[in-house]
Amino acid sequence: MGLQVAETLERNTFNNINGGTQVNYVNSRGARASLVTGDVMNVHEMNRATAMLENLGAPRYNGDEMTDTKIDADAGGSRASDNPRNMPHYVAVMHPFVVGDLRENQAIQYAWSHSDINRLYNYELGEWNGIRACRSNLVPFWTGNGAGPTGTAVGSGGTFAAGTYNVQVTGSDTQNQYESQLYNVQTGLVLVGNGSITLTTPATAGFTYSVYVGLGNPPSNLGLSSAGPTSGPMQGQATQIPPNTAITITGLGAVQVPPAAPASGVTVYPTYIFGRGAYGQVSLDEVKFTYLKDPDKSDPLNQLRVVGWKCYYGTLIQNQQFFMRIESTSAFSGTFG
Repeated sequence: MGLQVAETLERNTFNNINGGTQVNYVNSRGARASLVTGDVMNVHEMNRATAMLENLGAPRYNGDEMTDTKIDADAGGSRASDNPRNMPHYVAVMHPFVVGDLRENQAIQYAWSHSDINRLYNYELGEWNGIRACRSNLVPFWTGNGAGPTGTAVGSGGTFAAGTYNVQVTGSDTQNQYESQLYNVQTGLVLVGNGSITLTTPATAGFTYSVYVGLGNPPSNLGLSSAGPTSGPMQGQATQIPPNTAITITGLGAVQVPPAAPASGVTVYPTYIFGRGAYGQVSLDEVKFTYLKDPDKSDPLNQLRVVGWKCYYGTLIQNQQFFMRIESTSAFSGTFG
């Protein structure tokens, strides 16, 4: 349960900071859809990130306003701040595949082979270009899947106004619930008044699916469908739908925009680079665990255990200028073999 708490809160934080508006794409690509195989993270992108954040005045960790100005009086004259790990820096959180790409970068290999060979032995990226690198296998990613399921217009059974609609299907993995599988937008679906849309979700196991509908491209509303959740805040919305399921979209649901799709067959990984004060978290109530370990009327033989946890907190972006993300592809694959 302790591990689940940590992973859940980290997952939720990534979902919040994806609202960051400062985005760079490797090799100066203009958009996520323009990234191609070979656009991997490199030292130029990290150098550019440090330069841009410093130019915007993003405060660094252990930065100027945090510097200890006292002079140490020890005989050797050394100070703790002389250690590169204590120097002013920004912090990057990277997917393990992005770390792997950087560790194969010739400049980084050359530097560590001459200054700290243990970094190569220990699979450590460390500090580079004013950025301290950390890694997490919970960093989200997005994969372009090309053409998705084809929606069919039906002349009845819905609440749509007459018009020409666009449809997009996305898939969320069942482990972390990241909306990571993105299919192309189907455009030009002509509906009559009170019409509906039928389609079948993709058959890929390990994902649940959402269907977006709207007049724009990309569509900006979830669809309405009885195949969606039957309770909770997403009740009746075309989301959390199992694979290979035939559904009917009866109208426009909640306002929500799908993530931008990469090119077909391309997976894109974000790298987040933070200065101090980029985002904050408000703890309204600490994590509390609850468990039942004694017999009661429903379990007189004391054969069951019921455990759970909850907490109340919120994450907010404090300053869009103080952090950014760099989107890249990777030379690594998500599977062995």
